[in-house]
Amino acid sequence: PDGTAKLDVMERRKIVEGMVKSAGPEGFKEGANAHTSTISFVEEAAVCFVFFWMMGGPFIVLFLLLYTAIFSPITHLLALIALVAFLSTHPLPDCGAAIAKSWFAQATYKYFSYRFVWSDDAVDQIESLPLYIGAGAPHGVMPFSNILSISAINSYGYHKVSPTNGHAQKQAEGGGSLYEGRKFRGAGGAALFRA
Repeated sequence: PDGTAKLDVMERRKIVEGMVKSAGPEGFKEGANAHTSTISFVEEAAVCFVFFWMMGGPFIVLFLLLYTAIFSPITHLLALIALVAFLSTHPLPDCGAAIAKSWFAQATYKYFSYRFVWSDDAVDQIESLPLYIGAGAPHGVMPFSNILSISAINSYGYHKVSPTNGHAQKQAEGGGSLYEGRKFRGAGGAALFRA
């Protein structure tokens, strides 16, 4: 539901637990998880616009560079190359938490009808680990589900905080949460081979 990502961890957890569907050993019936989410025109337009630029932006820059190289003075080409080089190496701000709680992230989940699926006691096992390495399924040109999983895991994936952690003890004494959200970050396959 809208606004869920901005709630306290325990409130989010209750909402998520209320939405969980389970199946026995026979699995889900065909089409049981095939429903789509209701999405407004504005949300759908925003997602399409952003992904158009994400997918088309590199091609636009490439054609702009070619056009500038052929039809513009060399100073324009050098300025464009310098701009592209600066933007491609400029460090991105650490805004993952803000993006995960944003209106746009929720619209993206709706657009792709994104949902988690797990087997047996995988959730309990993951929640009990302070750290873990997760792997996304192979994908095509653009890893939409992997991109969505980063903000979704940070917003709706939890792990138990160790009772020896002073912050966790203070929370427990005050009736607070013994869970906290993840701080998951995406990484390329090469990073995993080096680890």
